[in-house]
Amino acid sequence: MDLVEEYNLAKTGKEKRRVIISILGESASSFAGRHGFTISKVCQQLRAGRCKIVSKVGITRDKKSGLYLSWSAMRARCYSKNNIGYNNYGGRGIRVCYSWFTSYDAFVNDMGASYEAGKTLDRIDNSKGYNKENCRWATRQEQGQHTARVKLTVDKVLDIRRRREAGAKIVDLAKEYRVSYTHMKYIIYNKVWKNAERTIIS
Repeated sequence: MDLVEEYNLAKTGKEKRRVIISILGESASSFAGRHGFTISKVCQQLRAGRCKIVSKVGITRDKKSGLYLSWSAMRARCYSKNNIGYNNYGGRGIRVCYSWFTSYDAFVNDMGASYEAGKTLDRIDNSKGYNKENCRWATRQEQGQHTARVKLTVDKVLDIRRRREAGAKIVDLAKEYRVSYTHMKYIIYNKVWKNAERTIIS
């Protein structure tokens, strides 16, 4: 009896879970999360005996999964001029590697195993584009700190605070230094870069 037949003959959920782990090397929920599929679709493919190619059979992706949303958002901010983040990405030459741009499966193969819910796609070198060698998963806090370290120096932070005190608009400073409006506020009000000498903002 092969594993697929054993799966179909299993009578209890516990027995089915044991066989799934034997087939996939992990639980159905873990596999589904990494590949952007629904659990029901994974189980459907297992019942059909297609478990060996479950990630390549063209089943419908769960478009609400974090992995799928990360892939979709990455492409949009690099290529859609209507996207709110385009000016900080596609507008300054940041591109997605060909394999990721043309194939969700390629993105999953490279980044799916390390994906964790709640983390976002982060470029290690912010001057370069999206590809396997230059990307990692990071929390929002880790990503914000990394972005600031790459783009800013203590001198620039002090200059930002002085210019804001002189009347410069936060939105203009954010565009100039290529950081989000929220992160620029954090810089100005000493929420980040606390080691830099602060200029008091009235």
